[in-house]
Amino acid sequence: MKIVGRHSVQGAITYRPECIQKLWVEDKSTLPKRLRKEGLCQPITQSSRKARHQGYVAEVSIEDWILNTKCFFSQTPDGFWLVMDHLEDPQNMGAVCRSAALLGVTGIVYAKARQAQISEVVVKASSGLIFALELVQVPNIGQFLDRFRKEWAGRIYGLDMAGDQSISEFKVQKPGALVLGAEGAGVSEGLKKRIDEMFQISMTLKGHSLNVAQSTAIALYQASL
Repeated sequence: MKIVGRHSVQGAITYRPECIQKLWVEDKSTLPKRLRKEGLCQPITQSSRKARHQGYVAEVSIEDWILNTKCFFSQTPDGFWLVMDHLEDPQNMGAVCRSAALLGVTGIVYAKARQAQISEVVVKASSGLIFALELVQVPNIGQFLDRFRKEWAGRIYGLDMAGDQSISEFKVQKPGALVLGAEGAGVSEGLKKRIDEMFQISMTLKGHSLNVAQSTAIALYQASL
């Protein structure tokens, strides 16, 4: 996967240098010495100038970064995880990842199908901070949550307009997982049955709501207090 732009590439350099296969930069002096010595870096070419690269282009391999279900549950139970209930907009996914990285989330759990996948757009929308997170790709969100509760004794939270608790009461018990509903549809009925506590953000203007990225940022800030 090719990523462009200073923030996107610097995120990979800072948090996932092992994912970088090639680098194209205008100024090599901005790179860590190790990357300069490994011969990964090349000058910006004419073809690279077609993108708004800000002097940074990288080719990254993400396969070894993304955990599967088996690898996830082989870890020691811990952390605070965001579980995406089929978010389809890559801009929203990237914005959620940016807030998650800045507000203490361990990683993101997302489905293989009917879900935005990791892409240049997602990386850019996260300002490269997605590289600071653990990523877990699973075949079935419901089954993942069942195992999370059974094998990790994890606490499962939800964020939905129909939540029965105010977001001001949101505190995380680790290991914990916060389920985020899809754009428009919200948290699916099948997942609602698996949630221990459902929170909602009250709106001053009735009949209106925040998008999933905005709601998540508010919830994560509250959880960090």
